[in-house]
Amino acid sequence: MTATVKLYTDFTGRIRDASEQSCELLNIASVRSALNRKLPLYFVENRHRVVEMMDAARRGLSKQVLTAVQNGRTRLRVIVEAHRVRSEHHELLEWVVRRID
Repeated sequence: MTATVKLYTDFTGRIRDASEQSCELLNIASVRSALNRKLPLYFVENRHRVVEMMDAARRGLSKQVLTAVQNGRTRLRVIVEAHRVRSEHHELLEWVVRRID
C-alpha cells in the first residue's frame, strides 16, 4: 500500500477520480465503485473537521486535518489536505491523503 494517494472530488465531496492505490487505502473494492461516493464518509475520526477543510478548500484556502480511515479491522491514521484545482472543464478538489502509521 502506498503512503500517499490523491483523489478528486466535486465541491460536495463526491469522488470524481481515484486511483487503485487510493481505493486500497480507503478499503473500496474498485475505482469504478468509488465514483460518486462521498469521500468525507470514509474518514472515521474528526469527520467534521474534514468537512470544514473541504469547505475552506472550495473557497481557495488550504488546510490539513489529522484523521483516520477504517481499512478492514485496522484503523489507519492519515493526514488529509484538500486544494481547489481546475481540470479541463470543471473545478474540483484535489485530496492528498498521507498515511502516517
